Amino acid sequence: MNLEFVKNRMMFYALSAFLVLASAGLLSTKGINYSVEFRSGSVLKVHFNESNVTKEALEKALSVPLLAEKFQKSSIREIASGDLQGGAGIEYQISSAFIVDTGNETQADKLLELELRKTWPSATALEFRNIGPSIGDDLKDAALVSVVLSILVVLIYLAIRFDRRNAMVSVIGATHVVLVVLGVFAWQQVEFSSATIAAFLALIGYSLNDTIIIFDRIRENQKLMRKDTFETVINTSINQTLSRTIKTSLTTFLPVVTMYFLGGDGLHSFSLVMLVGLVVGTYTSVCLAAPILVDWQQDQTPESSQGVVA
Repeated sequence: MNLEFVKNRMMFYALSAFLVLASAGLLSTKGINYSVEFRSGSVLKVHFNESNVTKEALEKALSVPLLAEKFQKSSIREIASGDLQGGAGIEYQISSAFIVDTGNETQADKLLELELRKTWPSATALEFRNIGPSIGDDLKDAALVSVVLSILVVLIYLAIRFDRRNAMVSVIGATHVVLVVLGVFAWQQVEFSSATIAAFLALIGYSLNDTIIIFDRIRENQKLMRKDTFETVINTSINQTLSRTIKTSLTTFLPVVTMYFLGGDGLHSFSLVMLVGLVVGTYTSVCLAAPILVDWQQDQTPESSQGVVA
């Protein structure tokens, strides 16, 4: 079976343009739902011995008039059993945009604790901390720098390993994946946390790995298929590595699906990045990155129609 990826590349270009434009539209209209780490607010951890505590029940408890002003737009996340601070039971982390004065932290802490005890007598506030606007801005800057630096390092490596054109195509592909995944985050308003940044960095490396393998095969086939056109070499290379790409993606995709549905709120954003990114990254490597080389040749002379992946 020889699928015509290069022949149908204009269709893939159109699909990618639609995805990028849709993502840009969602990002500009809905924006990113940053966690309290990236915006000013407070974080409170509460421990319960009761087994009937749910996220929905906590949201209802926080909607009472006494608490609504401070916690009306809270993000509630169940803490994994291995990270409990108060011993056996259930713990939740409540993140809110509300910031209290240092002198009133204990009052706000106890206010919530007393209100929750009306429904769950064992409710105990374990930790209450503020995150100021300057800290959130610093974290945003650090996250942006880490992503940009990772892409820059990859760009330099690929420019040395292959050539400037291949390096740029690889970075375009990685940027395409990141933009589409960010669009999904804006669409679903999933909380964007520090774990999300780690997932994006892992995803960039993973998606680039597939692209590099295809570029390696193109370089090998250029020596073996000297009489064929550059388009034929690229299409053959994609088809030869297709089975490996699909198997690798599936073996990673299946545990990520399990992590997404069974990993709890703490792993939700991380697994969503990997889940969507694996699909988009595989598509980008196979259908977008390598075919772009056909339309991005340094010159169009007959001698150069064979292409160069040094």
